[in-house]
Amino acid sequence: MNAAAWITLGLGIATILASGVTSAFVTSRLNRSKDRFEFLRGKAETLYLAVDQYAKVLGQHALTYYPVLRGEIDWNQMLDLQIASGSNPGKHEGAEVMEMLVALYFPSVRPALDELFAARDAFNEVTYAMKRDYRRYGEVPAQEHGTKFQRAVELMNERGEALQRAVVETARSTVGTKIA
Repeated sequence: MNAAAWITLGLGIATILASGVTSAFVTSRLNRSKDRFEFLRGKAETLYLAVDQYAKVLGQHALTYYPVLRGEIDWNQMLDLQIASGSNPGKHEGAEVMEMLVALYFPSVRPALDELFAARDAFNEVTYAMKRDYRRYGEVPAQEHGTKFQRAVELMNERGEALQRAVVETARSTVGTKIA
């Protein structure tokens, strides 16, 4: 074999090896990208479900105060309702899971989560005042607390919905809407 044949053979083998290495690299990158997509999609779905559960728990909690405002039940009966509704463990564990997923994977959702927590805190301030007056008067003066309470409930609902929208928008921008 002459030198030209050896060069041709060497170039052929080098081409085959280079194409194999390139193919392995591209395949590895595609698989890693697909794995990342699947991972983040799963985290986004879990975050959405945690937000949904947390918003529902807040709503259920708020509902127990209405009969007290109307004078239909006393404060202890309301607490019994809250205990009963809170005794069913949630599948997605709401606040703890939301905090973790937002901190680790979806930090752009943090402002919406903080707004929901602020609305929850404002709701708690209203219910604290209701409790104080219940202890003082033996009832919750609806004329004093009814409007504030309703607005606090509406604000929590609005912030919960805004957080869900933020999760969906972030998930779509991070993961995309394409389902693989």
